[in-house]
Order: sequence, then structure tokens, then C-alpha cells
Amino acid sequence: MSNFREGGLNVAISRIPQTDYTTPPTPAAGSFVREEIKTRSQPAVTPATKNNAGYATGYPFATDSWVEAWQTGWPWPVDLSAQNIGRYLLASMGKVTTDQPAAGPSPTVYRHKFEPLPFLTTSQLPVYALLTQMAASANGINRMVPSMVARSFKMAASGIQRLDGNIDWAGSGEIIAPSGVTWATHVNEIQGTQNFFFSRMVEMAISDTNGSNSDTVSCDLKNWNWSVENALADNDWGCPAFVDDDPNLGAIRSQHLLGNQAYMQDWRIKLRNDTPDYEDLMAQREMKLITTLEGGIIEDLYTYKLTVTSYLAKYTSALDGFEDGFAVVDVKPELLFNVSANKIMEVELINDVVSYTT
Repeated sequence: MSNFREGGLNVAISRIPQTDYTTPPTPAAGSFVREEIKTRSQPAVTPATKNNAGYATGYPFATDSWVEAWQTGWPWPVDLSAQNIGRYLLASMGKVTTDQPAAGPSPTVYRHKFEPLPFLTTSQLPVYALLTQMAASANGINRMVPSMVARSFKMAASGIQRLDGNIDWAGSGEIIAPSGVTWATHVNEIQGTQNFFFSRMVEMAISDTNGSNSDTVSCDLKNWNWSVENALADNDWGCPAFVDDDPNLGAIRSQHLLGNQAYMQDWRIKLRNDTPDYEDLMAQREMKLITTLEGGIIEDLYTYKLTVTSYLAKYTSALDGFEDGFAVVDVKPELLFNVSANKIMEVELINDVVSYTT
């Protein structure tokens, strides 16, 4: 009799994306990074089945069934740090460029700029492999779930907690078991290496699209939420691919393309003098939104820093209410593409990670 306690669950993510959708990473030193997801859960492996009920079999009941295809998925709730957030931004947004703002005097500081997937050159978001192990050496769980793309990614700041993240992974249906990953050799541990962002770091600058007439708020913010939703082409399976190359075992994906991408943001703020949020709603003011979270020092004057810029926003609602005995306003803008800036969204991350792609 075997008893595997849930406290023994280990979870990891490939350090960089797969080279392409169908090729799982080859386990190597440091090719995976531990992630401490906030719920002890396992990936869902779901078959799409059919049977011959209603066929002319001579019987009133189904006499046969088969698997048409497989799907995999895994929602991950995580605490967001200056290190792990880069993988989730790349997975969900699609593009990153990296440089060093001051390579000479500050050689350990790196700047990463995340932008939407360049839809004119590709429709495939970056693809990651996820790992789940539990007592792998004792015939427990030891699976790699490759070819996972981000259906959505959400950040939420509230109260005094760490910046909360939720990423919804969708996979090809393939499972590799055993994974081939030796935890002690192939997985980088993260304990003591994470610099977490906290909700009380959030500061917002609301201005005209050219940066003028800026109004900065931080102390009066009650919460702040940001998300990207990816509409994936779920019915486009790509070239034929099957479990163990056997059509009788069911199809798996050879691609999972991005159809449309949508960005959203909202926040709650204490009601302020002269109610500027209502004025901006009624005037349909065109605004630029810059949200910043700044942590401790990396080197010299550089700090761990996350900057989220929405280049064109118009309020769609500003609803009043109460919290903790004070008047508050729930604000929700529509985020639009700024033709002049040629951008809708950019997220800049300054940290000590050399690269998210190599």
C-alpha cells in the first residue's frame, strides 16, 4: 500500500520557452525552475471521447467507444516576484527584448520589455513545459506536461499581500511519463532568490496621452487588477499528431495559435476632492496609465521594478461605494491601441535575470 502525502508535491516550469510547439525540452542542468504554486494541484488530462450510440449496431446501447483527442490544462495561482513574473509576461504577452541600462557600472542589472505578440510575423505564443513530481523515485508522480501556452494571465494587488498572479495554462494533450527530469540535477531551486512584489508598492500615474497633466495616486488605492486574455484557436489542431503516433490512441495538438488578445485593467480608489474620476468618465478623456511597483536595490541606484504602461485609455465606468467606512470609486477603463505610439501595452521589468529566452 502506498501513501503519497500532498506536502511532497514538487512543481517546476521550463526556464525558457520550448524551441517550437511540438518539441519538449531536453532535461539538462538548470533547464527547469521550481515554482511554488499556491494550491497543491495536478494538471488536468482530459480525453474527448465518442461512442457508437445511435449507430446501426443491432443493439439499443453503445457497444464501442474511442478517444478522438486529448487536452491538458493547469491553472497556476502564484506569488509574483521580480524573477518569476518575467516568464508569465512572456508566455501571455508574446514578445520580450532585453538589454542592460548600465552594463559597465551595474553589470547585474537587466531590463526586459514585454509587448504583445507581433501578429504580422507569428501567431504562436511562447510555449513552456511544466513538471510535476511526487516521490518520483518511489513510483509516484513524475510527469512532464509540454507545449503549454497561456490562455490568460492576471495580476492583482490588494491589501498588504504579495502581488497575486494567476496563469491559466492550456496544453497539447501530450504527457511525458516518466518525465526524464532528475530534480536535484535539472531543476533550479528558488528559495532565497526571489524578490517579491507587494500590493502596497503600487503607484499609478494618470495623465494625458502625451504625459502632461499627470496625477499620481498610491496611498488612496485600495486595489488594482491587470490581465491579458488570449483567445486561442482551440479547433485548429494543426498537422496530424497522435499519442505514440497511433491514431487509435487519440489526437494531440501540433499548434495552438493565438486568435485575438485583449488587455484589461481596473482599480478601486478612495473618493477624492472634486471627483476627477467622474469628470474623466463624463469627458471621455484620452489618458495614459502608468502603474509602477518598486522594490529593493539590485545594484547602485537600480531597484527591482515593474512598470505597466497603457498607452490609450478611456473610462467606461466609475461606480461609487463604501469600504471600511469611507467612500470609494471602482474605476474601469477600456484599453485602446494608440496609433501615434504604435502600442497598446508595454510592461518593463528591471531585475537581475540575464535572459528569459536563452
